[in-house]
Amino acid sequence: MTIHLLNLINSSYERIKKAEEKGIDVEDLIILAFEGIKTRLKLAKKYLFEAEDYLKKGDDIQGSEKVAEEVVKVLAEGFTRKSTGN
Repeated sequence: MTIHLLNLINSSYERIKKAEEKGIDVEDLIILAFEGIKTRLKLAKKYLFEAEDYLKKGDDIQGSEKVAEEVVKVLAEGFTRKSTGN
């Protein structure tokens, strides 16, 4: 486990070093990534609360559509990041 962690740290350090050599501000990238995650979580929370309200009102179809919509968005974002390497 310790060796794996050290390899991960070394690999990350090398990638950061290469990015900085290309003029990429790694700190800005990290901040942007966290802002995106924060925004995504806020939206997910909003939609899940909306879904819960629909379910409480007995509108199971609309409630399940809200949940399904959010799941599709999260999956699409995950596949997009995986395919682009971001």
